[in-house]
Amino acid sequence: MGNRVTSFEIGAEDGPRAKKFYQSVFGWEFEKWAGKEADDMTGWMIKTGSEAEPGIEGVLLLRSENPKTGQEKAFFCTISVADLDATIKKIEQAGGKILDKMESEDMGRFASAEDSEGNKFGIMESNKK
Repeated sequence: MGNRVTSFEIGAEDGPRAKKFYQSVFGWEFEKWAGKEADDMTGWMIKTGSEAEPGIEGVLLLRSENPKTGQEKAFFCTISVADLDATIKKIEQAGGKILDKMESEDMGRFASAEDSEGNKFGIMESNKK
């Protein structure tokens, strides 16, 4: 087995607000976390796309119930998008903000953003289509 990233975690102050942000910007689906470990915390499983597409799934957890993750140190994730400008507009309409924007001849267009919970992430429109 390789050293492949297989999941991600998003911390949130307000779970419904965070779910609404990611649903409206990226169309992600959320399902209430069930099972024995879920009895001790509030969480939602995140489905980011179809099984036929490459990528990973994640989990949304309330920060107050899981203070050891997603706070001062974090794993910055970048989300591939088809249209950077349209996604920036969706992020701002959903209560997020754009921190910076840049372009690379080799890779494409990139922006750093912040979601409704203050989590930082990247969006990338690849020029390799």
